Amino acid sequence: MKAGIYVRISQDRESEEHGIDRQERDARTLAKQRGWTVVDVFADNDVSATSGRRRPEWERLLADLASGRIDAVVAYSSSRMYRRPRDLERLVKLNPPIATVVSGTINLDTADGRMMAGILAQIDQAEAERLGERVRRSKADRAAAGTWLGGGRRPYGYDRIAEPDEPVRHVVNRAEAAIIRETVRRALRGEALGRIVADLNARGVTTASGKRWRPAHLRRLHRSTFHAGLTPSGKRGNWPRIVTPDQHRLLLAKFPPSANRGRGKGSREAAVKYALSGIASCGDCGSRMLGSGGYYRCTIRNGGCGRVSIRVDPVDLFVEERLYARAEADEAEDRTVDAGPIGDELAAAEERLAAARVAYADGDLTLEDFKVARGRVEARIVELRERLATAVPDRPSRTFLREWLEAGAPNEERGPIDPAELRALARMCRLDAVKVARRSSDRSATEPVSKRVKLAFAH
Repeated sequence: MKAGIYVRISQDRESEEHGIDRQERDARTLAKQRGWTVVDVFADNDVSATSGRRRPEWERLLADLASGRIDAVVAYSSSRMYRRPRDLERLVKLNPPIATVVSGTINLDTADGRMMAGILAQIDQAEAERLGERVRRSKADRAAAGTWLGGGRRPYGYDRIAEPDEPVRHVVNRAEAAIIRETVRRALRGEALGRIVADLNARGVTTASGKRWRPAHLRRLHRSTFHAGLTPSGKRGNWPRIVTPDQHRLLLAKFPPSANRGRGKGSREAAVKYALSGIASCGDCGSRMLGSGGYYRCTIRNGGCGRVSIRVDPVDLFVEERLYARAEADEAEDRTVDAGPIGDELAAAEERLAAARVAYADGDLTLEDFKVARGRVEARIVELRERLATAVPDRPSRTFLREWLEAGAPNEERGPIDPAELRALARMCRLDAVKVARRSSDRSATEPVSKRVKLAFAH
């Protein structure tokens, strides 16, 4: 008999897959005892069976059972396969032989067998709910005591100390805390987040996950209650704070939720999922295209022809690249017209800093001399940038554009930015229309987005 092994683990934050490896070994042993031939292994790693999230490998298992590619299922336990009645019902319709390592044989041929399978599902569901109740109660107790609730990534600026039978503790990471304090001081002095981010990236400073900084990262960090030593409810936590209470209040005033690029609660932009929905139009009939299922589509129900669709991510990235080029040209024009000698001096200072780095790399400067030179030139660069910011008329929209420009050009590796931000940028850059043509008749050919998408800007 051709069998498929199904393995699943609900939580695997480190993506090590040890749990599913053990399940597979035990399931293979059971299949061999039954004389079944293992055709495939279906592994849903880090996926819950009770959350309602789609389990890709579970769906593939059911499809292979329906097509006859496999005849039977082997699993570690019934709870690995199903916890909700609807998942069991789909399995009952297919009625395959099922063998589990710890739950025994599951017989869906008879009424009693189906009843026992249902009872197991109810027991598993109840245990999951009891676990959820215990976790919620524990979190409520810890929150009342001002203890960190746990979960998520390591907060930037802290190291986690985990000891057996002790709650996780956070201690200040001195190097990262110095970066936080520096960025807070610079932000409160009025320096744009984009400039701070560009400086951090140029210095090789990375986020807690080792990635490049973006203005959104820094904005979230500056609004964080954790770094101010507070729980989400405002209670004093039992970990050391990096940001003072006065600084925290000033940062919240400087970066209120309503100013956070439309992401605050109740904001109209908060629900933006498709940046160009209603902006993009069909090249065949001219109707507005709407976002759905990862595509921009011309739909019949919206009065369109229904013949044109295109994937969202490549279009958003292409549009962002075009916006970036346009905004960069506008910014260069602003600086050329308004900056004058300040811009020239800034360019010269940046060249001196680059030359100092080369001289140190070539051995022409000692480390101490390089540090002195770098410190003086960097201080001058910061001063010139501040003067330049006041020399160039700083229209509200330009502030956001400069932050975005200084964070670096868009690329395929990082993908398009947040849809709400892209939609805001489209307005600021006066994007008037995005026209999408139907793809060529040769459906096997990979057609560049630039061949199908044309942008028009208002003058």
